[in-house]
Amino acid sequence: MDDDDAIGGAEAFKWEQAYTEGLNIRSVLQEDEHGSVEESIRRLVMDEKRQRRMDRLPAKIRLGMMRYVHLAVDCSSAILSADFFPSRLSVALECLRKFVDKFFLLNPLSQMGLIAVRDKRAERISGFTSSVQFLLESLQDISSTNCGGEFSLQSVLQCALHSFQGLPAHSSKECILLIASLSTVDASLLRHTFEQLKMRSIRCSIVSFGAEVFAFKRLCVTTEGKYSVALDEQHLELLLDEHVQPPPVQRRPGQQDSIVRMGFPQLRRVTEPSFCACHELNGEAAPQSAIDGAADEKTSSSALPRAFFCPQCGSRYCQTPVECRICVKSAVSLATSRCCARRTFVRIAPPIFALTAICCCTSRCRCARRAIRKSAK
Repeated sequence: MDDDDAIGGAEAFKWEQAYTEGLNIRSVLQEDEHGSVEESIRRLVMDEKRQRRMDRLPAKIRLGMMRYVHLAVDCSSAILSADFFPSRLSVALECLRKFVDKFFLLNPLSQMGLIAVRDKRAERISGFTSSVQFLLESLQDISSTNCGGEFSLQSVLQCALHSFQGLPAHSSKECILLIASLSTVDASLLRHTFEQLKMRSIRCSIVSFGAEVFAFKRLCVTTEGKYSVALDEQHLELLLDEHVQPPPVQRRPGQQDSIVRMGFPQLRRVTEPSFCACHELNGEAAPQSAIDGAADEKTSSSALPRAFFCPQCGSRYCQTPVECRICVKSAVSLATSRCCARRTFVRIAPPIFALTAICCCTSRCRCARRAIRKSAK
C-alpha cells in the first residue's frame, strides 16, 4: 500500500478529518438547470453580508443622540501636497462637505464646530451650531492661500478642551481631526493633554493622509477613538462615514441619568420687529428678514417671513434644532425628535406617533424623500 492509499483510507490524518467533517459540497453549492453554481455562490455572499449586518447591530448599547462634535482640519503646508488629485485640500474639503450633510441627516439633535490649524496655531472658525448652511460656508473660507506653516496637535486639543467647557454631562463630546502632516510641533508634553481629554470623556478620532504616526494613534487609544489612514478619495469618504453613526455612550462610575429640558417651538409669521438670536450666536451678519419683519399696509400676510419662537422665553430663531441662549432649553420640532429616535433606536417611537406626527423636515431628510416618492406614485 502506498502512502496515498493510506492517507485516503481509514488511517487518514486527524487534521484532515477536521476539514472533512460536516462538509457536504453538494448541499452547499447546488447546480441550476444550466449546470452553473453562480446562483448558489451569490446566495452565500448575500447570507454572509446579512449576517455581518446583524452582528453590527447594537445590542444593549446606549447611543448618544445629542452629540457635540468639533471638526478639526489640518491647514498646514502638508495639506497642499498633490498626491491626491488635484490636491489634498480640495479632496478633503469635498469629503467634509458630504460628511457634514450626512452627519445631520442621522444626528439632527447634534451640533458641530469647525477648527483650522495653521502655523502651529488653532483657530476656531465656527462655534457649535446645527446649521448645515453655516458650516458649509465656513468650509468655503478655507482656501490654499490661508494654508501654510507646521501642524500642532497640542494647539487643536487645547482649543477643543476650551470649547467643550460648560456642556451638559448627558451629551457626547467628540473631536474628529483630519490631519495631513506627519509631525507635530508642540510647546508641552502631549500625554498630559491626553489625560485631560480622557478625564472629561472627550473622544478623539483621527483620519490621516500618508502614514500612521505614533503620537496620533496614542491619542485615539487613550480617548477610545478611531485612527485610520486614507488611501484615496473614496477611502477617505468611507473613513469619514464611520463617524456618522453615534458612538456608544461610556457610562462613568457614579453617573446618573438626567432629564433634558426640551421645547417644541412654533413656526409662525413675524408681525413685529425683532432680532434673530441664532445669527448673533453664530457671529454672522443677520439678513434684513432676520432683523425686522414688521408688516405695513402694503405688505400682505403671506409675504411676511417666518421664524421659530421659543415656547418659554419667546426668543426668535431662524431654524431648529437649536439651544436657546436665553433659557438654555433645546428647541426642536416634534418631527425632528421623532426622526432622530427612529434612526438611532429600533421601535422607540410609540405607535400613536406614527398616526399623528407628520415629518416637516427639510428636503435632505430621508423621510421627506420617501414621502415624495410615495406621492409620485
